[in-house]
Amino acid sequence: MEKYNFVGKNLTPEIKEGFSEKLDQKRQKGLETSFENEVTKTPEDLEIIKKVEISLNEELKELNLPADVVLDPKEVHFLKEGFLVNKGHYDPKDQQIKFYAEENSVRIIIKKIIRKSTSLRDYSFSIILHETIHKHSPQKHEIINRDTPEIRTLGTGYGSYSKKRKENIFKGFNEAVVQRIVVDITQKINNNNLDEVYKTFRTYERQINVVDLIAEKIAKMKKETKEEVWKRFKRGEFTGEMMHLRDVEEAFGPHSLEILAVMGGGEISKSFLEYFITEDLSQREKIGKKIISRKKFKLFLKG
Repeated sequence: MEKYNFVGKNLTPEIKEGFSEKLDQKRQKGLETSFENEVTKTPEDLEIIKKVEISLNEELKELNLPADVVLDPKEVHFLKEGFLVNKGHYDPKDQQIKFYAEENSVRIIIKKIIRKSTSLRDYSFSIILHETIHKHSPQKHEIINRDTPEIRTLGTGYGSYSKKRKENIFKGFNEAVVQRIVVDITQKINNNNLDEVYKTFRTYERQINVVDLIAEKIAKMKKETKEEVWKRFKRGEFTGEMMHLRDVEEAFGPHSLEILAVMGGGEISKSFLEYFITEDLSQREKIGKKIISRKKFKLFLKG
């Protein structure tokens, strides 16, 4: 896989190579830039960042994939409490860490807004790990301006941008797979102490439940273990393989993959869970039409 996977018309190898060099220069400049109100990383912060790198490489080895994750501490930015870059949300009444993951156009530099709190060390680990998985997932870029350079990211991992629909698809599924990997890794670190793991990870909980339902039904259909199905999902996040998602349609019937595609990454309706829980095909179709009718555009179901 190319370091930068560019898509578009009339992109010769020379154009791609030249644009890659410009992006490398931009990335290096980003590494050398600090933010106003940025907090100097403590030895503990550096330990967490290194732990993320090591833990993710161990996971990749278990998946028989290259363990080539390198996380430069300069890619992670800790800012003072309540300080935001460009946009984000901060509620001083909220005791959880508030952060906004802003990435430059190369989509490789992780810029985090994290409340400094040693009592939330594990949560800091999970946030950085989550974004590092995104960073290490295969990405597709469209060149917008060859002089700037400026690109548009069309896809990361399972997620992709539909230019025709002007909408991100498979975003919720992608986020669920990434966060479920975070849970897996943290579970290993905590020696299968699920209480310690799950009290920290409430992010994308409903999407993760949907993914678990899908994996369970596919496993039953294919006479496999749920772990075998989940391993394919995990590998796909890092390799870009998606053909196995056809199993969703085989297990849940027509249009089920499209329903999964429109599941978002924010708060989602419980209808998605109902859709993948029900064994009644006609009921599933009704729920599917209900889900689609709530979207800003009607993507798939007709009649």
